[in-house]
Amino acid sequence: MAQPAVSIAAEPDARPASRWIIGARADLLWLMLPVLSGYLCLYVSVGLGVSSLLIWWFWNLFFNGPHFYATLSRTYLDKQEWQQRGSLLIGSLALVLVGPLAIWLSVRTASRVPFLGFWFFGVLWAYYHVVRQHYGFMALYQKKNGERAGSDNALDFWIFHVLMFGPVVSWLLRYPELREAAGLSFRLSTVESAVVAATPLVVALTIGLYVVKEALIYRHRGTINWPKSLLLLAYVPLHLLLLLRPTVAGRYDILLFNAVVTLPHNFQYVAIVWFYNVNRYRPDRERRQYGWASVASSSVLRFAALGVLYSAIFFYLRWYLEGQAVPFSFGPSRWSDLGLGGSFKIADLAAAVWIGFVFHHQYLDQRIWKIHSDRQLSRDLLLVA
Repeated sequence: MAQPAVSIAAEPDARPASRWIIGARADLLWLMLPVLSGYLCLYVSVGLGVSSLLIWWFWNLFFNGPHFYATLSRTYLDKQEWQQRGSLLIGSLALVLVGPLAIWLSVRTASRVPFLGFWFFGVLWAYYHVVRQHYGFMALYQKKNGERAGSDNALDFWIFHVLMFGPVVSWLLRYPELREAAGLSFRLSTVESAVVAATPLVVALTIGLYVVKEALIYRHRGTINWPKSLLLLAYVPLHLLLLLRPTVAGRYDILLFNAVVTLPHNFQYVAIVWFYNVNRYRPDRERRQYGWASVASSSVLRFAALGVLYSAIFFYLRWYLEGQAVPFSFGPSRWSDLGLGGSFKIADLAAAVWIGFVFHHQYLDQRIWKIHSDRQLSRDLLLVA
C-alpha cells in the first residue's frame, strides 16, 4: 500500500509463527477488543439503567449505519466494481421488496404468518451475518498461520458452528415474545426442556474438544495459532452469556440484543474495510482507476464523516416514517398510522423496506468477500503478493 493506514496500519510480525491479518497491535485493537463494547452495552443497560431504546439509537446512528456505508464505499463508489459486478449491484436491490411482499401476502391471506416469517428470517440472517464475519476472520487466521482454512478444516469448522449456533436453539425456545408470536405456550414441553438442559453440556464438551485438539497440535508441531484462539476466546463467551444466561445479561429485549451482538461486529467490519480501502484506493491518487471510491477513502476522517452522514440520513428517514420517538427526531409523521389493510400501517411498511436494505447489505457482503476465488481481493488484503 502507498502509505500506512491511520490507526490500523499493517505492521511487520515480530514472531513469524503467529501471523496476523493487519498486524498484531491493530488486530487486537480492532478485531478482538471490540468485544468489550458488547459488555459495555450490557453494563450501561443493566448497571446504569439506560433504556435499551437509547442504546439502540446510539448504536445504529454512530456504528451500525457507518458499517453499512463501509460496504457501499467499496462497491457502489468503485468504478471497477460497476464494470465487474454491475448486475449484482443493481439486482441485489430487489431484496428491498421482500418485506413489502410479506406485508402484501399477510393482507391478502388475512394472516400475519408471512410477515412474522419475514421478521423471524431477518433475525436469524442478521445473527448469521455477524457470526459468519467472526468465522471469516478465523479462516483468515487459519490461512495466515499455515492451517487448512474454512470448511477444509473440518474440526475447527464444526467446533465454531456448534459453539456459536447451537445455543441459538436454546435461546429461541426460551424467548417469550417469539413463543407468543408463534402461538406456543410459555411453558416448555418435555422435549424443549431437554434441549435447553443439554445445550450447556454440549457446549462444555465442544470447548474441551478444542482445547485438547490445540494441545495435541502444540505437542506435535510446537506452535499454537494464537490469533485464532484469541479470537474465539474473545467472542464465544459473550455469545454464550447472551444465549445461555439471559438472566445474567439483564433479561434484555431484542433491541439490546441487536446492539450487544452487532456493535463488536461493526468495529471489526469498518476496520477491515478501511484496511482494504487504503490498500486498494490510496495508490489511485489521480482518482482515475476507481473513481469516487478513491475520493471517499482519501483520509480516515473523510471516511468516518461520510459514514455518519449516510447513517443519519438512512436511519432518520426510517424513524420519521415509522414515527419512532428517538432523540432529535423530526416529530411524529402524519403518515405513520395510515392503514394498509388488516392491522398493517405505513410504519410497518417503512420498517419492512429498511429491513430489506439490511438484507441487501448482508447479501452483498456475502458476495464480495470471496477470498478463495478473488485473487485481487487477496492482494488488497495483503494475503498474497
